[in-house]
Amino acid sequence: MGLPIDEVKERITKLRPGLRPVSPDEQMIIGPMKHFPNVILNTGYGPWGFYCFGGAKIVEDILENVGEAKDLFHPKLLESVKAERMYI
Repeated sequence: MGLPIDEVKERITKLRPGLRPVSPDEQMIIGPMKHFPNVILNTGYGPWGFYCFGGAKIVEDILENVGEAKDLFHPKLLESVKAERMYI
């Protein structure tokens, strides 16, 4: 036997999807927002969320201004993930 339809409806309305935001160009979005430079983004990983740890290192570099990111990541990668490319 199954659940009564009312209980099914109640359970469905309480569901929350696990959305995985991804940018239109499928590149991460890392760095300060153009119009709100005090907001630093580290998003757009989609189902590859474990990459956010590398993004966190880039965010740390932005905040601390130590220059480690350019030693750890290829310059093209650092350029391709900048938040300003998304006009946000």
